[in-house]
Amino acid sequence: MRIGSYVCAEWNYGDFSVWLHNMSGIQLRTNNQVYKNEMQTFTTMIVNMCKQVNLFALQGGPIILA
Repeated sequence: MRIGSYVCAEWNYGDFSVWLHNMSGIQLRTNNQVYKNEMQTFTTMIVNMCKQVNLFALQGGPIILA
């Protein structure tokens, strides 16, 4: 499973999610804490959603690596 800002890198904004461009204080392609915090929140949310519906291999699902 590809999680993060590089999902569909071949599409708009050169691999960054559109919603990131509207974040106050964000600087893309830098070691920016606002960006890292937002991506941590986003990634945690997606992983938890997958866990809730048993999508990981240890739960009998098809996802072996996230």
